[in-house]
Amino acid sequence: MDLDAVKELVFEDGLREIETPVGPALLHTDHRFVLPLIDLAQRQGRLPRPAHHVLFDRFHDSTEPLCMDKLRAMRKRGFTTAGLIDLCKNHLRKTDDDWVQAGMHLGLIGNVILFGHEPSDHVDFPLQIEDSAGEIHRMDSLYLPCSELEYQGSLSDSARRLKLETLWETLGWEMKPRDRFRFTGQQRLVLDIDLQCFALEYREYTFPWPERIFEAEFLTPSTYVTVEGVTAQQFVRELASNAGLLTIAREANFCGGEADADWILEKVQQYAFGKGMAPLPKEKVVVN
Repeated sequence: MDLDAVKELVFEDGLREIETPVGPALLHTDHRFVLPLIDLAQRQGRLPRPAHHVLFDRFHDSTEPLCMDKLRAMRKRGFTTAGLIDLCKNHLRKTDDDWVQAGMHLGLIGNVILFGHEPSDHVDFPLQIEDSAGEIHRMDSLYLPCSELEYQGSLSDSARRLKLETLWETLGWEMKPRDRFRFTGQQRLVLDIDLQCFALEYREYTFPWPERIFEAEFLTPSTYVTVEGVTAQQFVRELASNAGLLTIAREANFCGGEADADWILEKVQQYAFGKGMAPLPKEKVVVN
């Protein structure tokens, strides 16, 4: 991926491209700077505009931005990738909690599916968000895939088809013949991982998941009939194969520090992406 248009982020946000078992990923520091990366991928034909967004994060990052007048003006007049970088630097919150709505208001982000959110802030999901052009976006909050692949999970429960079909359509996830779920392979979406999704807090301490949690969450096969034998690792690898853009936000301050963020990244590579397994086939897909 040609990163020349966002080279400022190499210094501003520690941006670099890394290889993973599921393909290239853009690793960076603060989550809000994902917006110019999405814009760049859309300009390069890797993603549609807007693009659906699959997010692994402990927090929903979807509070209403304080800079709504600026976002409306940018949507109306158009904007450059450089303008988005300025928005992230100087107008969005440094706490990285409003970039999701900002991306919706700018027409970059479609629907959002959030895995791993801790429901501690009394937000009622799914959220319905009307953007500055009057379009409606939906944000669903799920447990991590291991739980959602089990009995009555949002990825397995065919009895709740009417309630879940919008979520499945966003993911490109459908029930095939013989009552088995699988990906359609037709979505080109953003797969966005915040490493603090895999950190724990106790009083004033923050520390990474123990390895046994990674193993249990990503390698335990489902026992439910519609997805029997499927692991969260298989789900994430297939999801990555449908992604037009894979991004990873380090957010080291919410992981316990730089060393802990490095450790979490290694475990995500191992357990979520299947490090050591055969790489997924790489496809060059251009969205018209």
